[in-house]
Amino acid sequence: MAKAPRFETLTAEMPLGEAARTIVRGLLEAVLEETPRVLRGDDVEAVHDARVAIRRLRTALETFRKPLGSGPGPFERAVRRLGRRLGGVRDADVHLAALRGTLGGATVDEAPGIVSLLESIAAERRRALAAFAVEMSQFNRDGFFAALDGAVEGSRAAKPLAQHVHHTLRKQLGRVRKCGDRVIERGSGAELHALRVALKRLRYGIEFFRSILPDDGASAALTLLAKAQERLGTISDDDAFSAHYATLLASLDGSDARRAGIEARRTTVAHQREHELAGLRALWENGGEAPYPKRLRASVRAALDALV
Repeated sequence: MAKAPRFETLTAEMPLGEAARTIVRGLLEAVLEETPRVLRGDDVEAVHDARVAIRRLRTALETFRKPLGSGPGPFERAVRRLGRRLGGVRDADVHLAALRGTLGGATVDEAPGIVSLLESIAAERRRALAAFAVEMSQFNRDGFFAALDGAVEGSRAAKPLAQHVHHTLRKQLGRVRKCGDRVIERGSGAELHALRVALKRLRYGIEFFRSILPDDGASAALTLLAKAQERLGTISDDDAFSAHYATLLASLDGSDARRAGIEARRTTVAHQREHELAGLRALWENGGEAPYPKRLRASVRAALDALV
């Protein structure tokens, strides 16, 4: 798993603009550090770590959009494009790992479909990696840093970082609860995606400011966030797999030898999704202790109250 960055030079009294520069610059450097390993082509962990680094950078740019102004705007869009390109590589890696695990237990009838999926997704991965390489070659690192420095110098964000942390984490916490309640009621793909995004933003926010937050509250919140994210990540993967299988099946005639394997995978993924969704609901409603939203709110507020 990608190691969360620690910004030890941050202080609660630091002007917000300076804190934004420290965090955003450090996160971009983390992306650039991972890139050579990704471009070597076959390092699955490097792809994962780089994708997480890009997501953290995107979240930081969104978090500091108001104090930094419009200067870094074009680079925010460039980072979003990088994330989309690398996301295609990571999605392929996850799908390939699941299929390889399935192939050993496939029946004679199912094997042709699994093999065909492995071949087609491996080809998709190569195309996605090539697209990421092109996007990365066009990324203006020096221009990004210059725009960031200019935005900080021209910013009026002199309020202390602690004030921004209070506002941001409380807002992100509220978003998690709102999205989570919708998931418990309906559990549709759109609500699940919204909750996953909200959880990640809160998690990354706590990570950014970890060095000025008391460890007990921050650690408890991060542990809770990881539990829900794990469930949601599996559900998201299953939804992507199901959509892929449905599209592929629609293109095959009824006698195609690949159908049996693809249909078997589709059934397995549907059962797995229901299992994970049930686990998420159980976590949200109780989890063996107080309801999840109450525990998460208590841990975040404990960290923020100690920051005053």
